[in-house]
Formats: sequence, structure tokens, C-alpha cells
Amino acid sequence: GKPRHPQSQGCVERANGVLCDALGKWMTLHNSSHWSDGLLPVVYGINTRLSVPM
Repeated sequence: GKPRHPQSQGCVERANGVLCDALGKWMTLHNSSHWSDGLLPVVYGINTRLSVPM
């Protein structure tokens, strides 16, 4: 639907991009064609990685 705050939509799109990139790397590394198999470990990795303050 139409976002109430366009800035929020951009944040969601960036997060989706990070997830898609990480899942693609996981699938390549594990020679898998099933993205759902990598979803939990990839999301865990994203959620627990260290971030550097800007």
C-alpha cells in the first residue's frame, strides 16, 4: 500500500536489499536453491552483527 511516511518505505527497501543479498550469498555458499533453508541463519547473522556508529 501507500506509505504514510516515504522515509519509512526507503528504510524497509534497504532492509529487504540487505536480506536478499545475504540470502543469495548463503545459497551460493551452501549450494542450495531453497532460500527458506537459509532464512533463519541469515536473519540471525544480520541481527547479531556488530554495527559501526556513523
